[in-house]
Amino acid sequence: MASKKENIISIGIHLFIIIFIIFSFTLIKDYITTKNQLKDMDNRLNEFIEVQKDNNKIIGDMLVNTNYYLGRMIVKDMEEDNGNNKNTDENISYISSMVSIYAGDRLGSGFIISPYGHIITTNDSISDQDRIEVDLFDGSFSMARIVNTFQYRNLAIIRVVGKKLPYLRFGDSSGLKEGQIISILNHPVGYLITNNTGVITNLNSTYFEFSSPANNGRKGGPILDENNRIIGIISGNNTAFYSNDIIPLLSGII
Repeated sequence: MASKKENIISIGIHLFIIIFIIFSFTLIKDYITTKNQLKDMDNRLNEFIEVQKDNNKIIGDMLVNTNYYLGRMIVKDMEEDNGNNKNTDENISYISSMVSIYAGDRLGSGFIISPYGHIITTNDSISDQDRIEVDLFDGSFSMARIVNTFQYRNLAIIRVVGKKLPYLRFGDSSGLKEGQIISILNHPVGYLITNNTGVITNLNSTYFEFSSPANNGRKGGPILDENNRIIGIISGNNTAFYSNDIIPLLSGII
């Protein structure tokens, strides 16, 4: 006959087993509930991402189309202003050379300098970025790669795949004079291409200063002379590098 001590031990073991079963059941139930909740959250998140992707695509398409038609409006205005001017095609070309640049969370401006897709922009717009997208004048987007960087001048050369692209040609900056009339181009992301008139106000050894009542210009944009040739690259507010100092940097690149 079992002793009182053995009965107590037996009852304790049974209680432990019952408690263990209840605890295990609770854990399994919580696990299943949590798993279902996580699955539901994951599905909702994926649905949200898909919706946002569609929304972003719609917004992106709107910006591209808006940029394209605004650009075409500039060309139309220039055609009307120039009439039968034999340089009309070249004027259109220099406007078409302007681009917007997306690199990670950075936005920048640049311009094409060869028919094969070489682009000048600022180094701080694209440095340490693996993905660089360029918004071309016709509203299309193209991936770009870094060709070379010049940190001491905060300039970079990137390239998109293309041929016979509209591009700007370099001019001679050695003959610049204070008071000279210049054109200041820029294509900030999400905005219309700007083409403002300015005046050279001061000539320094490594850069020149300019003024413009409409727009001081943004980094990375070109300064053009009366023949639409590059004579400077905007390095900061009201300052630009001389084109003659930039041309040697391009040797062997384009």
